[in-house]
Amino acid sequence: MTELFAFACDGLHRRSAELGFDALIVDLEREGKHHRQSGFDTQISAHTIDDLGAIRSTTDTHIICRIDSMSAGSSRQINDVIFAGADEILVPMVRHPREVEGALELADGRVGVGVMIETVDALRIVENLAELPISRAYLGLNDLWIERRTPNRFTALSDGTADKVSSALGGIPFGVAGLTHPLLGSPLPCRHLVNELSRLGCGFTFLRRAFLAAIAHLPAGEVVADIRAALTVADSRSPFQVDTDRRGAHKAIDSLPVEDAPESR
Repeated sequence: MTELFAFACDGLHRRSAELGFDALIVDLEREGKHHRQSGFDTQISAHTIDDLGAIRSTTDTHIICRIDSMSAGSSRQINDVIFAGADEILVPMVRHPREVEGALELADGRVGVGVMIETVDALRIVENLAELPISRAYLGLNDLWIERRTPNRFTALSDGTADKVSSALGGIPFGVAGLTHPLLGSPLPCRHLVNELSRLGCGFTFLRRAFLAAIAHLPAGEVVADIRAALTVADSRSPFQVDTDRRGAHKAIDSLPVEDAPESR
């Protein structure tokens, strides 16, 4: 079953046990993010290291902290987030195996080290990354869409990219996209994402913007329960139905309006 990781905002961390989240995400990535995502429809977190410590004090739920991309300041940041209570770090914008090797060395076994696969370079080296003792890998659709200039941010699901990454990672937990209530989702209906996550064998996914929008109008517990129920149904499909749903999802993705890059970029 695909695990559900919620971004720790709007007080959700205080309800993590009640809602049954498998992990909480605290997002400290800032370095270069405002520049590369300027003008795009993305979201940048306002979390701070103090937020991480405060969230840790309220819950026993596994906490994953997305840090900045590796740099001269990584040693201090990694030590700070470990001290503040993170169980795992997530390294963004990976372009070379040595960046992940550096993160593993700095973590020194104190926490797990996951990676974001969201650059063209990371796609090229995914087999090398799979040889490292990483805790998980997440295919970042937004930054990959921005860098590759594909028609829309979901193209990596329909053009074979997600399949290649999942296959290359072998048994390493793999995640992609984010879910909301299975009857919602825009511009891509969430049912297609549920089916694709199941087909790809994803071990986890994120609950972020669309999920937060859903629970503004629906009980959070109901939304989480309906997501899990939809994943259970997707996991029980016949091979014929899986392939039928795959073709339906890819057709829906390829039919989405082109998301143009801002002219300034």
